Amino acid sequence: MRTRLTPLPALCLSLLAALSLGACNRDAAPKATSVKADAAGQVRVTEGPALERWIPPTVNIAADQVDAALEQAETAARNKQWFRDDQSVLPIVLAVESIATNTPKQQQRAESLRKDAIDALLQQGQDLLQQLDSDPIALSEARTIAAVIRSAAPGEERTFAFLDEFERRQVAALLNGQALAALQRKDLGDAPDQGAQGLYRQVLRTDPNNAVAQQGLAQVEQAFIDRAYFEADRRLYHLAARALRQGSQVRSDVEGNVAGASKDLQTHRTRYLQLLKAQGIAGLVDRGDLKLARSKLVEMIRVSQPGEPLVAELSTRIELFQHYGPYRPGQTFTDEMPSGGRGPRMVVVPHGAFIMGSTDADPQANKNEKPAHEVRFARGFAMAEHEVTVAEFGRFIAATQHRTRASRRGFSTIYSESSGNYARQSFVDWYSDFHGAKAAMNAPVMHVSVRDALAYVQWLSEKTGHEYRLPSEAEFEYALRAGSADVFPWGSGSPKSPIENLTGLRDVSVSGRRWANGFEGYGDGYWGPAPVEQFAANAFGLRDMGGNLSEWTADCVHAGFRRAPKDGKAWVNSGCRSYVTKGGSWASSPAQTRSAFRVGIDADTTNAKIGFRVVRDL
Repeated sequence: MRTRLTPLPALCLSLLAALSLGACNRDAAPKATSVKADAAGQVRVTEGPALERWIPPTVNIAADQVDAALEQAETAARNKQWFRDDQSVLPIVLAVESIATNTPKQQQRAESLRKDAIDALLQQGQDLLQQLDSDPIALSEARTIAAVIRSAAPGEERTFAFLDEFERRQVAALLNGQALAALQRKDLGDAPDQGAQGLYRQVLRTDPNNAVAQQGLAQVEQAFIDRAYFEADRRLYHLAARALRQGSQVRSDVEGNVAGASKDLQTHRTRYLQLLKAQGIAGLVDRGDLKLARSKLVEMIRVSQPGEPLVAELSTRIELFQHYGPYRPGQTFTDEMPSGGRGPRMVVVPHGAFIMGSTDADPQANKNEKPAHEVRFARGFAMAEHEVTVAEFGRFIAATQHRTRASRRGFSTIYSESSGNYARQSFVDWYSDFHGAKAAMNAPVMHVSVRDALAYVQWLSEKTGHEYRLPSEAEFEYALRAGSADVFPWGSGSPKSPIENLTGLRDVSVSGRRWANGFEGYGDGYWGPAPVEQFAANAFGLRDMGGNLSEWTADCVHAGFRRAPKDGKAWVNSGCRSYVTKGGSWASSPAQTRSAFRVGIDADTTNAKIGFRVVRDL
């Protein structure tokens, strides 16, 4: 038997480096390889004696029986009986070769038979090696054949090659088996060198073309993807993202399915966020359930990525709801009346703060406009876009048969064109204009007292189911200024273009009268109240706040603003007889048109300069 040392095979070198197993001499007794993964996912490979030398069955042949034995071996070869019993080729041949008196012809016949047997076994062995990953029985059979070949042809190069291939394939099969077991128990490996993927990678380091290991890594990748979908169904998107990151590292050199799964999960997350947003908004709009909306927002924040616009949208809606209910600042709406028709067109005024009253910088300021003070509105409110019209007030009269103060007194104060002054005139009521004639339906209603206005808002509240009221003085000035801190709503000095129905020195009455005290160079084309909606809205979307008619507010008259409410609510005393009016009228002087101007009027007053508009809480 020929014995030689050759360079260490690749598998032996890898095992030496990883496991310090010692020398892998080709002539040393072959070892059985066992591969296991511990609880931490680390691969452990151990060896022990298993590939022992094959001990052929005993065959007793006398010198004169050699030819007969060789004939028997040739018959066994034809029947492919190579080694398993004393009737097989190799046991007979080995027994023959041990006889020293063999002739050259007999030795040649024996060598030929042994070669044929080894050739056949090598082919069987190669066939079995191809089956190791799919047929567990093949490993045992291949190990047996390897032991036979090693014993029967120990010094041949093809024996060394087969044994190297067998050892490599054996380790690969064992590793693949352990990897499959790890995959089935979902031990995928938190890192590339752990779990199922770590085992498959060990196979590929020694056998890069191992199809089972390659397919195994594809299955590991898919298992991570399946895990990601599972976590997404549980709404644990951070775990789903982690699983996808791990999956993307399994076959980084192959275009796998992770990219498509990532898009799917993003769609999954987006749909869930859209559902949460819709549920939150529905809770606000349908039930006013702020708690529900906030819970949906918390869930959206939990599952979303930074900068998610859907989260910002619901957050904005919640913030808006806190300040405006189901509305938005600047939004216009009308409330339906069950008996038919709709209420006044309302505009949502934004919440905020402003400085109310006059500062020392205003030389025309009155004492009752001081001290200037901050008023802050925690919530927005809705204010009528324009003053209540004759048509709107007429529906109230028709529905309630309310008798106004002017009707009960039998007169009101009008403007007399002939004298240029104000005068009492009989049979003037809410349906009259500033001359006492019949008013147009789209004219602002006048000749109404504050009590008439309060009766109107009470009726409107009952009919719509929403709380309508007169604006507080603070609400009116806040809406009048619409963000301006100047003396006038539009700034300072005379307006540059017609923006309100004011007293302009260019205005002329039907008889040619002009204002003695008006805005220099200004004219708006009206002498007397104008129909509503003739001038542009201010920055809050409201019309005729600074002109046309002065308007009733809900505040009782006080000498100044000391102890005035800072939250914008009406300042009311029980039994008060005088109420504050705000805003300039078609006949107010420039000083009376200032944003801070306020004047107290007896509650029973009716004339051609005062009207009102309504406010609705949100």
